[in-house]
Amino acid sequence: MDSENYFSSKMIKMSESELKTYFNNNSDYQEEAVLAALCELEKRGFGNPEILSLKAKLEAREIKNPIQTQNTNSKNIELYSFIFIMLFGVLFSVFASSILIGLNLIQLKNKAKSRSVILSGLAYSLLQVYLMGALKIASPIISVLTSLLGVYMLYQYFIKPELNTDTTYQTKSSWQPLLIGFLISLPVAYFVMKSMAATI
Repeated sequence: MDSENYFSSKMIKMSESELKTYFNNNSDYQEEAVLAALCELEKRGFGNPEILSLKAKLEAREIKNPIQTQNTNSKNIELYSFIFIMLFGVLFSVFASSILIGLNLIQLKNKAKSRSVILSGLAYSLLQVYLMGALKIASPIISVLTSLLGVYMLYQYFIKPELNTDTTYQTKSSWQPLLIGFLISLPVAYFVMKSMAATI
């Protein structure tokens, strides 16, 4: 049976370990993506009994209930835009932007990567704060540039490979994360200003 789908071209570019992630954590991914990864592993000679068994189950399920095309599914996929994610990182932090990227990945049915990007964003933000403090850098320009760099790297590494160039995704509303971000920032800003006033 020809089990190729719109994920197949993406799987060709992946390493063996990346493909096996789809097998080992198959419940975290779309069935179409898992099936494409298993087919690619089989082509490369890694068709062990466990892989072939899961592949057969997914193929049988596809025959019974044909998988919809990405163009049909994409109508319901809303993602935060690249520009908004970059802006969010400047306004709040790289960690805050990593949460938005993680939410995008959940919409793209990649829960494993969503956890990884949030941890990466947290690590980057902590390192950024530590280095700027250790080097006594107070320039807002450097803070903005390093934040933009961090968000850009996370987006390119985690989100870009998951997007299908033949698909048009819907832009998700940005008012909710902005509101939450500002509500969280207000108490922090208040305590900072209060502390500064106390030292004068």
